[in-house]
Amino acid sequence: MQPGSVCLKEGTGEKVLMEGEQTHKINTENSLWNLDTVWCCLSVRVVRCGGVQCRRERRRLM
Repeated sequence: MQPGSVCLKEGTGEKVLMEGEQTHKINTENSLWNLDTVWCCLSVRVVRCGGVQCRRERRRLM
């Protein structure tokens, strides 16, 4: 991964859900990311090792 990039991982495994550049400041204490306007809402938390882990909740938003 490049410096400044973001990687979302599922659970304790190593399955990468998304990689990309961080373009907005994120409140990592209690964040909701909408990656798809209809289906996907992620609750995200940052871990100390520098990676980002997430708990995925698949919901229909509209």
